[in-house]
Amino acid sequence: MTVNNFTKFPTTTTLDSTGNLTLKVGADLSITANQTAGTYTGTYTVTVNY
Repeated sequence: MTVNNFTKFPTTTTLDSTGNLTLKVGADLSITANQTAGTYTGTYTVTVNY
């Protein structure tokens, strides 16, 4: 499996009036013809500089 074309929304990083930001992340997952069926999970790190 390969993961590419990561995207994030919103494209700006402005906090709301309470100091929060909801960040949504998406990507394309490419699987092979013989990929075993199942649930796959993973993690990623988000770094915030302020």
